[in-house]
Amino acid sequence: MLSLQKAPMLPHALTLARKKLGQYAQCLLPLSCLLCQQGIATGLVCHTCYQDLKQTYPHCLRCGLPLPTTESMCGQCVRTPPKFTKLHACGLFEPPLNQLVYHLKYQKQTTYSCVLGQLMAERIHTHAAESVTINLPQALIPVPLHPRKERQRGFNQAQLIAEHCAKTLAIPWHSHWVKRVKNTTSQTQLNIKQRKRNMHQAFKVAALPAQLDHVAIIDDIVTTGATINSLCKGLQKAGVKQIEIWCICRTPTTRP
Repeated sequence: MLSLQKAPMLPHALTLARKKLGQYAQCLLPLSCLLCQQGIATGLVCHTCYQDLKQTYPHCLRCGLPLPTTESMCGQCVRTPPKFTKLHACGLFEPPLNQLVYHLKYQKQTTYSCVLGQLMAERIHTHAAESVTINLPQALIPVPLHPRKERQRGFNQAQLIAEHCAKTLAIPWHSHWVKRVKNTTSQTQLNIKQRKRNMHQAFKVAALPAQLDHVAIIDDIVTTGATINSLCKGLQKAGVKQIEIWCICRTPTTRP
């Protein structure tokens, strides 16, 4: 079963060891689940842990926030629709998904991005199979980090997730279409109004292909939507008509 608390650095150490050993890795280091360290025949995580990562919950079909009823849309989206057309989340910001994102972002265990990208692609594939009208986007756009923050972290977690998701779904991804030009402060302790001010004019969108009208923004966590709505504004000004949001975790907002 899933337990990220026991040995959080073990998957990263095993990954480095396998790279060093090369073709001998399979014999000397048998495959083990990244999450529970149990032996597996193939892949990165065992079947049990992967099933633990899958979440289903009643939610607004527009913004992805959980709903206590069977209504298709929340009151906020009915009154004031967001800039994007639909949000797909792999689950809520709770274990084990939020733990996986934490270890990816703050413990630099980039191997987890492969699991998260695959999980996101499977979510989209399942939704597409259940709908006869869905059209996949023409391209995926990961939410960019400011260059200074990306240098500090060493990578952009949204881009890593987008790479794996794009490969699975055979959809191109582009990181050069949007740049983060404002080095925004951390939004962890900010309320909704403060987050909107913080993200004001944070992105610059390059000239996009003329035929581009449907994209999906890739992010790890969506809380108030301030970041993605700011990015949506720029993309819409550039001519994109349909924008979806694909994220790993959807966080119900509680701050006014």
